[in-house]
Amino acid sequence: MLVLLGVKVPGVVLEPVQSLADMAIPAMLLAYGLSLHGSRPLAKDDGYRGLIAVASGAKLLAMPLIALGIGPLLGMRGAHLYEVVVMAAPPTAQNVYVAAARYRASENLARDTVLITTIGTVLVLAAHLRAARGLTGRGPPQRTR
Repeated sequence: MLVLLGVKVPGVVLEPVQSLADMAIPAMLLAYGLSLHGSRPLAKDDGYRGLIAVASGAKLLAMPLIALGIGPLLGMRGAHLYEVVVMAAPPTAQNVYVAAARYRASENLARDTVLITTIGTVLVLAAHLRAARGLTGRGPPQRTR
């Protein structure tokens, strides 16, 4: 709103706001890390194991495979296709846990899904890199200019 009105906010006012904004991601990671202390991931009594498996499988396997299937239909090949598949593979974001904790809704489901997909992403990306090496005989495809 202030930008639209052409008002220039002094740096002394913006600095505390920027400090709070800079703290957002580290605070989310800290909150998530604290949630792991004393927890029992994939506890049987939570009743979430099946949902965690579905959510993690969708994130780790289905999304990269969908990207691999749709990419060529959009004309992507080589490095561009590789990049799209890699971008589909990151773990479930920490903000999913923060939202679940804030609204007290399925916190254990969110926490465990973030944990499983964070660990699983390393394995999925390693497998993807290995597959790219197997197809090309070297590392991931290089971009051509």
